[in-house]
Amino acid sequence: MKIPKLTEIEDILSSHLGIGRRYRIAILRNIVLESIEPYIRYLGLQDQLCIQVSWGDYDNILQEANGLASEVVDGDI
Repeated sequence: MKIPKLTEIEDILSSHLGIGRRYRIAILRNIVLESIEPYIRYLGLQDQLCIQVSWGDYDNILQEANGLASEVVDGDI
């Protein structure tokens, strides 16, 4: 599968807002990963999925995974 350039992905995503079955993903991390969000959403769109991503705070993985910082896992995206 050939993945298009980021600008092409952003155009595709903006024209397909809210299409497909909705999924929420919470990503807990210690490093900068926000730049992969368009690719995650694009690949989901290939399977008719509307993926919404929320990001945990840096160095807060254990607390968020245990529900102590529940806005990432349980909150609205």
